[in-house]
Amino acid sequence: MTQRTHKGLTFIAILIFASVAWTQVQSENGIWSHEAKNHDGELAMVCGAIVRVHKERQAGWGPLMQPPYQTYFDPIIEDTILYFDKLPPDHEFAAVIKDDNRGAFPDKLESFVGQKACVYGKILKYKDNKAVMTLVRADQIAVEGMEMDGK
Repeated sequence: MTQRTHKGLTFIAILIFASVAWTQVQSENGIWSHEAKNHDGELAMVCGAIVRVHKERQAGWGPLMQPPYQTYFDPIIEDTILYFDKLPPDHEFAAVIKDDNRGAFPDKLESFVGQKACVYGKILKYKDNKAVMTLVRADQIAVEGMEMDGK
């Protein structure tokens, strides 16, 4: 075997080793969004591309005045949902920011669409074999090329 062939084989071996090491680092540090449903109840980092940011409006109930008036109002609650890798209804994972926690996140979450991101928290299985994670702090999400300081 010539010295040139030996160097070429060494280079290929290093590339293969680096590739395997990178895959292992990825699996130790996070899971892909399509795998999240297999990790129900676990604290984990889930990664993928954000394909849609949607605000879901719901009506909530609460007391407007204290007794004896018993008057109730119907505030609008607007949760924000970040869909990963597939658009609904085909998505397998979504991260939810409840309306109460929305102030802890940047204003323009829609700018995350098309970006690679990882979220950290407890994975819960949702209906139709989907997984969901609730985010309460900005440091639970890392978007490629963006700093997450909240507002």
